[in-house]
Amino acid sequence: MDAPESASTAISLESRSAPASDYSREQPGPRLRFPVLYFLLAIVLGFLLSLVVLGAFRWEVREMCEWTGSRRDYIAYPLGIHTSMVYTPSALEFHLAKHHSEKLEHRWKSYSRISRSVLGTTYSCGRPKGFFELPGFCIDKFMETANDAEVMALYELVRSGNEPAIEMRFEQLMNAAIP
Repeated sequence: MDAPESASTAISLESRSAPASDYSREQPGPRLRFPVLYFLLAIVLGFLLSLVVLGAFRWEVREMCEWTGSRRDYIAYPLGIHTSMVYTPSALEFHLAKHHSEKLEHRWKSYSRISRSVLGTTYSCGRPKGFFELPGFCIDKFMETANDAEVMALYELVRSGNEPAIEMRFEQLMNAAIP
């Protein structure tokens, strides 16, 4: 009877003295110290990679005031960062600022948004209307000969939003400026 007991003891001793490689497989692997940090790093890297792939690294934005014809340009980067603005006031805005500064208001509309990737590839969008369709020299020519009442009538007409009347007035200005 002693023999079977020793055989079972020998089997249990063999399982206890298993090689070290078998023993390490049973233990869990090392835990990450900062899993949240790795997760945030993956998100940031994914965002940066998507900017490169999609081509949206910077946008060259051109805007025009629908009511005065003034222009402003700037470059926008991701996360709301902008460069300084290049502002070009129109002759109409100069007159309004000098004589009717309390009535001067702007309504900016983007007419061109050029997207550039890191490699310089361009993508463009935007279609002008209103003052966009009227060449700047037409307004300058009008401002040389117009009196204050005519300037204010043009400004009020543009602010009214009556598109057929605005288009007709712009055609008159173009015909007067282009002989």
